Amino acid sequence: HKRRPTPSIEMPSKQIIDDSDSATSSKTTVISTKTSNLGDDELPSPEQEREHMKSTLALCVTLLTQTYLLISVYPYSGFMAISFLPWATEENVGSYAGFISSSMMIGRTLSSYAWGRIADTYGRKVVLLSSLGFSIFFSLMFGLAQSYETALIMRLLLGFTNSLVATTKTLVSELAKGNKKLETKGVGLVISMWGWGFMFCPALSGILAEPVRQYPSNAIVQKYSEFLSTYPFILPNMVGAILCSISIICIVALVPETLPEDVLRPVSLIFSDLKSNLLGWMGCCLSRRGTSEELLPIVNGRVDYSSQQNLPEEHPQNSSKYNKGYLSDARMSHTESSNILATTPTSSIALPNSSATARNDTNYSTLTLADIWMHKNLFLHLMTYWLFSLVATSIDEAFPLFCISKEAGLGLSEVSIGEILSVSGIFFGVCQYFVYTGIVNKFGVYSALRIGALMSAPMVMFIPISTFLNNKGEDKDISLPAFLFLSGVIAIYRIFSTILIATVTLGTNRLVPASQRATLNGYSVLGGSIAKGVGPVFAGWVIAFCFSSGLGVSPHFGAFFSFGIFSIMGFGAFCVSLLLKEGDENSTI
Repeated sequence: HKRRPTPSIEMPSKQIIDDSDSATSSKTTVISTKTSNLGDDELPSPEQEREHMKSTLALCVTLLTQTYLLISVYPYSGFMAISFLPWATEENVGSYAGFISSSMMIGRTLSSYAWGRIADTYGRKVVLLSSLGFSIFFSLMFGLAQSYETALIMRLLLGFTNSLVATTKTLVSELAKGNKKLETKGVGLVISMWGWGFMFCPALSGILAEPVRQYPSNAIVQKYSEFLSTYPFILPNMVGAILCSISIICIVALVPETLPEDVLRPVSLIFSDLKSNLLGWMGCCLSRRGTSEELLPIVNGRVDYSSQQNLPEEHPQNSSKYNKGYLSDARMSHTESSNILATTPTSSIALPNSSATARNDTNYSTLTLADIWMHKNLFLHLMTYWLFSLVATSIDEAFPLFCISKEAGLGLSEVSIGEILSVSGIFFGVCQYFVYTGIVNKFGVYSALRIGALMSAPMVMFIPISTFLNNKGEDKDISLPAFLFLSGVIAIYRIFSTILIATVTLGTNRLVPASQRATLNGYSVLGGSIAKGVGPVFAGWVIAFCFSSGLGVSPHFGAFFSFGIFSIMGFGAFCVSLLLKEGDENSTI
């Protein structure tokens, strides 16, 4: 079966105008407009670089905040589950802690499509600011939870109302205005926040969790001991709320809206739009046209107002603002993924009276899941990212569980776990840039990708060796050799993980033209969210099974077996990366 190739559409300096409401026209009108977009190889001016850097740094703060919201729970998720569940112990708490950690990613997966529609219609900043506002509320509610079920629900809602990652990735590319050098620089800075977050996020949350138990003689803790005893996990989540507030200020002050004004719809109309879509959906499900108010027919999943005759002059359909803001069917038909967020460089609005040159609508290139499935190289790129997302999230959940286990692990407190992750973060911060640039410049993107895959997740097989190095004294949780060994292993894992993620992102983006890149990133984020939701649950089950009597062997051997599983999965990502081929961004799926 051969597919007829679809011509690539890559017009950063043009707008696509869709006349889909006309019953006699199937063409798309193209109108040239002046833009300030930079060329691929054009050097930006110092002023443009400064403005781009300001906006990029604001996005870095936002993604750092998202990193804190996601991973700050790792050091104390096991202790939280133990405090809520009487039967939970350090050895069997893994699966319960895994559900707490993964529920945020499950919530994000469920809402990604809706957030994408909102971002494509009402703007990127609206989604960022709304996500940050909701994150403030649900972070505090999670910290105030008094039962395991409440904690799961609040964490799920924290992810359900959060679209920071996908929107930030969209903005950092759009802010470059087509310039590859600025885009590469911006993407590198933003993605590196994931590694930088491990410098202080786990340590800070570990230090602040359960202060009454950790610092019983502290004067401030004693003053608020009643409140802190009732809500032992509120302080780490208060920090998350503060970081969200700082991010809101940065976004408002420094980040421009990148969705074109001619398709930017007022937020005040969101409820009326929601009502229209619900009526359309109900009409489609009930297969009838009328209730007390006639239901309008659905065309390509949208309410078709064109069939309604004699509309009053004040009807929304007669408003030019309404038509300008309501995205065309051709545009919205390919926003099926979690990050519909990232729109194409062109925009779609209705301009039936345009005198510009017409373009056949069938030439408009739309990327679908079927296209990805049939394009083997593109599918393998996404599989590499999805598989590594599963492995990385599993390792991030498994490591603290190994540390708190008294039988199979080190029996550490939240503070000690946070200190290990923080020192590894310092190693990461000092070495990451030089290692990344050195490997990419010397070996190229794809060789660097394979080096990153081989030197990241497979390295965690050495983590259980720390139990033989931990000849701790009576006054400390962990000995210095074991502490330095674990910090070094985790730092190496994080440095090469960042290399893998950055290079597979660059390689994937270059397989499609710019007009398809946004949709592709949406499918990538959707699969990654599912993998990151499954990862903590999978890791919790593996740890609980291997550390308890599931294997019928000593817990220490179970620790080696469990991290061996994660290493083999990481090696699987390396094997998939060997099949990847370099692509040309001018190619079309």
